[in-house]
Amino acid sequence: MQYTLNYRNNYLDISLYIPKKYLVQAKTLCMPRYIPGSYMLRDFACNIVDIYVIKNNNKIKLYKISHSEWQLEAFNEDIEIIYTLYAKDNSVRGNFCDSERVLVNGAASFLYIKDLQDVPHTLIINNFSDWHIHTALAYKNYQYYHEFYANNYDMLIDYPILITRENFYQKIKIDSKHQIVFAGEKVEINANIIKSIENICYEQNKFFNTLENNKNIEFDEYKTDMDYLFITQVGHNLYGGLEHRASTVLQTTPDSLNINNRDKYIDFLGLCSHEYFHSWWVKRVKPQAFINPSFLHELDTKLLWIFEGFTSYYDNLFLYKAKCITLEEYLKLIQDNINSIYKYEGHNHQSLNDSSIDAWIKYYKPTPNSLNTNTSYYTKGALLALCLDLYIRKNTDNKFSLDTVVKFLWEKYGRNFYDVNTIQTGLTYESFLQNIQLCTSLNLDNILNSWVFNTSLETELPFLEYLQHFDINVNIKVENKIDWGLQYKSNILDNNIQSITIEKIFKYGLGDLADLSIGDIVISINKQPIEKDINNNLLNCKQGDEINILYWRNRQLIQKLVECNYKTSKLFELSINKNFHNKINGWLC
Repeated sequence: MQYTLNYRNNYLDISLYIPKKYLVQAKTLCMPRYIPGSYMLRDFACNIVDIYVIKNNNKIKLYKISHSEWQLEAFNEDIEIIYTLYAKDNSVRGNFCDSERVLVNGAASFLYIKDLQDVPHTLIINNFSDWHIHTALAYKNYQYYHEFYANNYDMLIDYPILITRENFYQKIKIDSKHQIVFAGEKVEINANIIKSIENICYEQNKFFNTLENNKNIEFDEYKTDMDYLFITQVGHNLYGGLEHRASTVLQTTPDSLNINNRDKYIDFLGLCSHEYFHSWWVKRVKPQAFINPSFLHELDTKLLWIFEGFTSYYDNLFLYKAKCITLEEYLKLIQDNINSIYKYEGHNHQSLNDSSIDAWIKYYKPTPNSLNTNTSYYTKGALLALCLDLYIRKNTDNKFSLDTVVKFLWEKYGRNFYDVNTIQTGLTYESFLQNIQLCTSLNLDNILNSWVFNTSLETELPFLEYLQHFDINVNIKVENKIDWGLQYKSNILDNNIQSITIEKIFKYGLGDLADLSIGDIVISINKQPIEKDINNNLLNCKQGDEINILYWRNRQLIQKLVECNYKTSKLFELSINKNFHNKINGWLC
C-alpha cells in the first residue's frame, strides 16, 4: 500500500496505490471519523473534494455506502485511488497548508481499506523539493528523504508531518534523542527553553526506566534521524497539543516562549511535559477499548480520568522534578487546579466516570451551560491522582505511591506494547483496581469507587486532609460577594461600552437569579451605563437591594427588577508549613 502526497494551494492531492493481490475480493474503503487522542467524531471525509479510481488510465467512479465509506469492487490488476482534501484546519488535529507550511495529520489524510490495516504502508511526498520535511516517521530508504515507511496503517497515522519552506522554521536539537521544530510566527528561542525540555525528557525517561533502552524499535531495518519530535506551531490565540507515538503536535503563542512571561512560559512547558508523558501513558499503556480500534465509531471508555487525569497530575510534577519551577510555583499549580474545579458547579453534577464516558458528546462539544453541568476528567482527574498518590504514601509510610502503580502498569502493559510478538492488551477499571492491590498490597476498591462514580455532592475528594498530612497549609478564603456570574462580549462604539451581549450564565450568580438568557443585550444597570467590568455597576449595592436591569431580547426592550444577593465562593491557598517539612520531602523529594 503506497500513498503519494502532493500540495496545491489550499489542498492536498493524495494517491493510494493498491496492488492487485489485495483486490481479489471487493473491499470497503474508509476515512477515519476521529483522530486518536481527541475524543470527538470529526468526520474527516467531509474534506474530500474529489475521489475516483484510476484503471488503465481511465477514471472509475467510487460509490459511497456511508458518509465515510466507499465500495471498492474486485480488480484483477493494480489500481490507484486519487482524491483531493481541503486543508485549512489550523489545529493540532487536522490538515493545514499555506504558502509557508503544511501540516499533515494521518488520520485526517489517509484512506484505508478495511481488513488491510495490518499490511505495510509507505508514503512518498512529492513536489516539495525546496521544502523541509519534519517527522519522526522512518525513512524507507536513507538516500531518499521524501519516502517513508510504516509497519501498518495504525503506525502511519500516528506520525504527523510538518513541511516548511526554508526560512519559515527553526529546528533545534534538544539532545541525541529529541528534536523540536518551531513554525508559524517567528520568535527568538531562548536556550533555557530547550534546556528545560531536555530536563523534562530526562526525568520522565528516568521515571519509566527507559534512559538506556528507549530507541524506537518499531521499524526494524528502517531508519529515523531522531527518537522524538516536538512539532510546535506558533501563533496568536493558539494553544493545544496532541500526543503521538514518537512525536507531538503543539500550538502555542509567541509570548509563551518568552521566559520572562513566567505564567505562560510554565504553561508551555507543562504542555510539552503533558504530551511527552503520553508517549508511555496512552500510546503504550492504554485502555482496553483503545486496542485494535475502529476508526468509524466512538471508543467508549470509563478511564479518561486515569489516562488524561493522571497525565495532568504528572505533567506539572515533572516540571518540579526537572527544576523548571520552584516548590512554591508547583503548589500554586495545584492550587489553581483546585480552584478551577470549585469555581463552577459542574463537579456537583457529573462524576469522573460519566465525564469519561461522555467525552465524545460533552467535553469536546461544550455549550454555554457546560461549566454548570460538566466535570473535566483532566482537572478533577489530576486532583484524584494527587489524592491517590498521597493516600498510598500515607498508608504505606512512603514505601509505595502512585509512582509505584504507574511504573508497575508500564512494565506489565506498555514496555513491549509494540513488539512484534506481543499480544496487545489494555487496562480496564477492574484490572486497574487489581493491579493497585498487587503492587501496593492496598485494597482501594471502595475508596476509588466512591471517588470515581460519585459527584462532589456525594463524595468530596479528601485533598485537604492529605495535603495537610504532608505539611502543606491549606487556607480557605470564603467570600460573600455580589457577582453577576456572567461571561459576556462588550459592544463598543467610539471607544465606549454601549452594551454587553451575554454568552454564558453561571449558576447562582445574579444573572441566573434574574433569569437572563444567552444572547440578551444588557444596556443599563440601575439606569447607569455599563462598566467595563459589570460587577463595578454593583459597587454601592448591598444584600437585599433592588437592581434595575434594562436589556434587549428578541427585539423587545425588557426591564427587570431583581433582589441583590450575595454569592458564597471558596478560594484555596496552598503554602508550605515551614515548621514541619519532613513529610513533604517524602513526596516531593
